[in-house]
This record gives sequence, structure tokens and C-alpha cells, in this order.
Amino acid sequence: DNDGIPNADDAYPDHHNGDLQFIIDLIHNSEVNLPPLELGGEQIWENGRLVHADFRLCNLKGPIPDSIQNATQLRYLNVAMNNLSGEIPTAIGALTLLQTLNLNMNQFRGTLPAALFTLTNLTDLDLGYNHELGGSVSSAIGNLVKLQSLGLGHAHFSGPLPDSFINLNDLSYLDLSYNLFSGEPFDVLSFLPGLTYLLLERNEFTGQLPLDLCEFSDLVMSFQNNHFCG
Repeated sequence: DNDGIPNADDAYPDHHNGDLQFIIDLIHNSEVNLPPLELGGEQIWENGRLVHADFRLCNLKGPIPDSIQNATQLRYLNVAMNNLSGEIPTAIGALTLLQTLNLNMNQFRGTLPAALFTLTNLTDLDLGYNHELGGSVSSAIGNLVKLQSLGLGHAHFSGPLPDSFINLNDLSYLDLSYNLFSGEPFDVLSFLPGLTYLLLERNEFTGQLPLDLCEFSDLVMSFQNNHFCG
């Protein structure tokens, strides 16, 4: 498994020990009594490396361990619907191959680490339903040019949308609902023609609703409980 441990001394000779350590630390923090290879709904390993980890509804709690930085071959990580807490660790920036990251429905808090915006292979990012996760969204989000789905709903984000949102040309699903966002969102969202779902309700958005909004028959949109005019 190319982890530097002789197979004769390795309890899991076909699985990289760095990847296993990440899972073991998750289990230890959560006081869950499971062997590492039995955690979650699905684990996919390729050439001894963890590439797909579906750990939804696993009774996980505590912080994401820094050993997440060992799992450098991960392309899919889903830890939704647990009780994970603390801040999203900077160590997540080591997962440069990551395409899907789902942290939905946990208890994360604080602001988004700059390292998150270096994960330029992300296509699906869901951080919603973390009610103490917030602050302003960095302009560095414009680095995530492959994003197709972005979920930030039911959290504590605030401030205007950065102009760099116009870089997200592949975005089709955007949930910003139930936050404290402000400013005029259509100054940037009007440049995203691929949007099919746009959820803006219950924010502090202002400005004019675009006159041609009704012409987008394929767009599912909610914008009530803001301060729009027009």
C-alpha cells in the first residue's frame, strides 16, 4: 500500500495507513466502536488509497481531525447529517483531487478557511444547515470554476456576493437561503446563464428584480422575505 510500513507489520497491508488514520481518528473522536473499514455507507479504495468516503449518518461528532490531510486521493467526501463540530480545518486544502464535499447538517462554526478555495476540482460543495458557520464569502470562491452545485443555505453567511461569482460559469444549483446576505445579488448572478435552481429567500438582499426574470422558464427560484423592489 506504499505507506512505508512493512506488510508483515501492517494490520491492513492493502490499505494506506495515512488514509486509515483519518478514519480511525474520526471513529475515536466520535466514540464509535467500529473497525475503520466498516465505517459508513460506502468506502471505495483504489490501489490501496481511499478515493470515495460516504460517512453520512454515522453518529460522528467532534472536529474533523487534521489527519484528513493524509487522504490526498479522495475525490468524494460526504459527512452530512452527523454532529461534527468546530471549524472546517485548514488541512482540508490537501485534498486537491476532491470533486464532491458535503458537510451539510452538522454543527460547524466559524468562517470558511482560505484552503477551501484552493480545491479547484470541486464540482459539488454543500455547507448548508450549519447554523454557526458564516461570515462573508471570500472573493477566492471565484477560483472554484468547476462548481456545478453550491449549497450555503440555513447558515450564518453575510455581506454581499463577491464579484468573482461571475467566474462560476458551470453553476446550475445555488442555495443561499436563510442567511444574512445583503447587497444586490443580480449584479453578479445575471452573468450565470446556466442556473436552474436559485434559492435566495430570507436574506437581506436589496435592489431591482431583473425585468426578464419571468422569461427563464427553466429556472426554479425563490426570493421572498428580502428587500427587493420591482
